[in-house]
Amino acid sequence: MKQSDRIRYCKEYHNHPLRKEYELKKSKFRKKPLPFCMVFPWIMIIVYLLIFIGCVKISKIVDNSFPFVIAGYAIIIIGLINLYISFQTFRDALDLTSRDLETDDLKKLREEYEKKGLIEWEEHELWKHECCEYDDYREMYVCCATKQPLSYRDISFCKQPGNCKYCKAFVTAYLGPDGPKYWSYEFKR
Repeated sequence: MKQSDRIRYCKEYHNHPLRKEYELKKSKFRKKPLPFCMVFPWIMIIVYLLIFIGCVKISKIVDNSFPFVIAGYAIIIIGLINLYISFQTFRDALDLTSRDLETDDLKKLREEYEKKGLIEWEEHELWKHECCEYDDYREMYVCCATKQPLSYRDISFCKQPGNCKYCKAFVTAYLGPDGPKYWSYEFKR
């Protein structure tokens, strides 16, 4: 798919009259309580911290008894291992919840609004792809916004995904003539 098509789809999505209604209904599906595996690492941090502080206090009471000092250091080592495992679990839980968002209800909602003419197309999709296009008729690379031929230097700049947001021609094509005034990124081209 060409970047000029992505720009058009993104504009159509953001200017569609049903977009706000769709995003409101979509946000209801995303509001889920945190699963236990996402809260578990924080609980374990607190538990190991309390156990370590308890071992230090007890070893001070019994005059730096060797078994309590060893137990304190063992708890630190076990705690560090547990923190690593807990944060891996936390990361995996985040992956699961992001995959969980694609529920059947959300798919039905998306299909319902596609029938009404609203095709979901977020702005971040524009930054994932290169913005220069190959013109088969002229057999050269052209700017997706102006359709003018690009120099070799411009081609190397435009071939890198994400550089679109630094191009004034792209921003003008995406937001209109007043777009560069309000754009938050610094233009490099």
